[in-house]
Order: sequence, then C-alpha cells, then structure tokens
Amino acid sequence: MQKPMRLWVGDRRHNPVSILFKNILFKNMLFTTLLYFMAAFHVQASWIDDFIAGHIEIRALKDVEALVDVYDCGETEHKYYCGFDLDYRGVPMNAEIHLTKGQVTRIKFIADMMPYHYTRIPYNLRVDNYQLEEVTVGQEKFNIPDLLGNATPDEVDKKLVEFLNLHRISDSKLFTWIHKNEIQDRFITDRLCMKSGKEQISLEWISNPAF
Repeated sequence: MQKPMRLWVGDRRHNPVSILFKNILFKNMLFTTLLYFMAAFHVQASWIDDFIAGHIEIRALKDVEALVDVYDCGETEHKYYCGFDLDYRGVPMNAEIHLTKGQVTRIKFIADMMPYHYTRIPYNLRVDNYQLEEVTVGQEKFNIPDLLGNATPDEVDKKLVEFLNLHRISDSKLFTWIHKNEIQDRFITDRLCMKSGKEQISLEWISNPAF
C-alpha cells in the first residue's frame, strides 16, 4: 500500500541531475537539443512558478502585459486576461487575471481534477513554502494550528489524512494555505485558497479585500 503523501509538511530534498550521453558526440548533441527545448518551455511557463513562490509581483496592468502566453480575453479591453496550457511544476493549468482600473483584483489558476494533480499541487505548494492551515469539507473543518497545540506534527498529519479519507476525492473541498516566509516578502500574498471538486482544482489568492 502506498504511503499517503503529507499535505502540509514539506520535504525539499532534491535529486542531482544525471549527466547523460557523456563523451558520445551524437548523443551529446541530442541532449543539448533537448535541454534547449526544455529551457525554452521553462522561460514560457516560469512566471507561474515565480509568482506562486513570491519572486515576482503581479499588481498592475504593466505587470500582466509583461507575462508570456497571457492574452486579453475580455469584452472590455484590459479587464480580463487569460492563459492556456501553462505549467506549474508539472501540472498543466489555465490562468485567469482580473483587473479594475488598471489594478489586479483576482488571480486564479485552474487544473483538471485527477488524482495526480490532487496530490501534486499540494506538494508543489510545500516546495514554494506554503503551509496548510485549514481544510473545509461541507460543514466540517480541520484546523491544523488548533490541533498542533495538543499533538505532534506527525500525529496531526495522520489525523488529517484520516479526515480526508472520510470523503471522496471528488467531493468539494477548500484548502486554506498560508505562506511560510519569515522575511514577509512584499511580493508574497499571505493566504491562498485551493478549491477541489469533481471537475477541477483551482488556486486563488484572497489577501486583497477586492477578491
């Protein structure tokens, strides 16, 4: 039986990249070409990674227009932007960005619901220093900080897995995340909502009162 993946305790160990096709001219050329296309793809998609990790800010129209593969999709110009087939650390996502008077009021990423995305997205958020604070399913709430006052992190994690296992993966859930950043980087949004349901998973930033 596969061990349940922790949703709120991160493991940021990284495996070294193997050097392939060493000293073989043809294979070296093939590998170099592959790296070129991988790098080109990363340049196109990296703004999602950078935004979620807090390395860039997207606050105004000028910030949105500087993004790669994002288009003005609204009936009124400069009000609604969208991006398709983007990538968040291996998860295909679409983006929605809403603006009012040239200022960003809502940023949302959407992925198709499938078991891989359901576990991969929380893992990605942990890599980007987000910490799960609360899970809501219907009228039930699982608040992690409250439980940590009387239990160890491992015990709370086990209870969280048991709580999630009481519900189907397709049941509507709200995961509230906070960003773990002691420096309080001004680019970081304090709170993030991850919503999952039968058809999709979404990430939406809610620190701005306009959200």
